[in-house]
Amino acid sequence: MAPAAKSPRPTARPPVRPDTRADQHSPTLRTPPARVSHTIAPRPISDSCSVHPSEPVHNSYPEKTPTSERKSATPTVSVPAATARHERRTASAGLASTSGALTRTSIGVVPEALYFTESDEANRLIAAEPLALLIGFALDQQVTVPQAFTGPQKLTERIGELDARTIAAMDPDELEMVFREKPAIHRFPGSMAKRVQELCATIVEDYDGDAERVWTEASDAADLKKRIGALPGFGDMKITGLGSVLALHFDVAAAHGLVPEYPCLGKIHSAEDLAEYQAAKRAHKAALRERQRAAAQTRS
Repeated sequence: MAPAAKSPRPTARPPVRPDTRADQHSPTLRTPPARVSHTIAPRPISDSCSVHPSEPVHNSYPEKTPTSERKSATPTVSVPAATARHERRTASAGLASTSGALTRTSIGVVPEALYFTESDEANRLIAAEPLALLIGFALDQQVTVPQAFTGPQKLTERIGELDARTIAAMDPDELEMVFREKPAIHRFPGSMAKRVQELCATIVEDYDGDAERVWTEASDAADLKKRIGALPGFGDMKITGLGSVLALHFDVAAAHGLVPEYPCLGKIHSAEDLAEYQAAKRAHKAALRERQRAAAQTRS
């Protein structure tokens, strides 16, 4: 009897080693590095910066805020550029700023406020920021004086800064939306947005963005009248109006020859003066209309 065939013995398999190549090359097994939030040390605040120096600035850029939401999303600006400029003028003369008083500096007198509105903040802005003063005069057409000179403060709150280069470079449609945002800056927001942008473009082109140079570089009254009259929207009434303010509030020598004898903005030194001025202005316009009506009847 033949012996039974022996079954082959199983061959021992080597132990299975873990495949470390997957750990090295497979992107699904790699652990992404932790994100690190870099913070840039706060920089000294500048004239055009509205960020408090104690707040850090991150290297991330927020999404653009729609114009319709800009008012609620943008904090109210307490005229930082205007305040800084006023303090710089005061320091240049070596004098301390005194609330409610006139401060004499190297360029003349700088008032703490011009009482053309019911807003203390707006009154300080148009006194300390030359561009705000010019914009206020540009808006002073077919609206009340307080509404016109509150416009620069509203514009500052909505775009974050009052800078001639910034406004001149804005998209015209976007600037018009800023003017139309309720409460509207002017009763004619479209045309006034265009006028203010043209004014800022002129300041950039002719005065390198420095509105103050309109009067600080004027040689005499005739030169100042020519400079003011070259600004978009500035006719004879606004030339004498701005001239009276520069002469009686800022002591600009070249402006003294432009002060009219009739009531003007330069003669307003308080809220009571503003009320009297507006009453006199209404009476003057009524008398003018009456003379025009009488003249028309005489011709007919």
